[in-house]
Amino acid sequence: MKHSPKDLLDGVLIPLLDAREADIIVQYYIQHHTLREIGRTHNIGHERTRQIKAKASRKIAESIKKYPKTLQELRKLREQNRQLLGAINYYKGVYELPANEPWQSLGIEDLDINIRTRNGLYSMGYGRLTLNALYHEFRKLAPDTEVHLLKRRNFGRKSLHELIKGFQLTGVPAMRIREMGFSV
Repeated sequence: MKHSPKDLLDGVLIPLLDAREADIIVQYYIQHHTLREIGRTHNIGHERTRQIKAKASRKIAESIKKYPKTLQELRKLREQNRQLLGAINYYKGVYELPANEPWQSLGIEDLDINIRTRNGLYSMGYGRLTLNALYHEFRKLAPDTEVHLLKRRNFGRKSLHELIKGFQLTGVPAMRIREMGFSV
């Protein structure tokens, strides 16, 4: 699927570059304009256009270097983010500290569920939580957890059963699933 320059601007370049830098990058690399043509549209010379293009290219290259290079680095960053979120929630008094059970430090993205179920959880505000935090949220809703979830748009019985199965496959004990208000 070919992305339009507007998609590129909206999704990637706008947060990283200012409007003129992003426009110059798009005109040069996507629309294949010359530096002189781009300079005319911005009322600057071709040399200044080249300097702005070089600066924007450096910004993009530096931002790419910040991304994790291996899957192991990505997992390490995700684990650090989960621990930080858990500590923040603990100090706010929202959740208990995670216990020693391995499933508690996992996140929604680690559940073996389809995209529709995952998006349903995200739309309800549960997407960024660890399973431990989700466990405590659902315990507050118990015994009406299933009713609460089923009232939500695009979250039906199939999504509910898939969520329960995802909990089971991740190693959440049946007792904990029942404590969340689900019928196992």
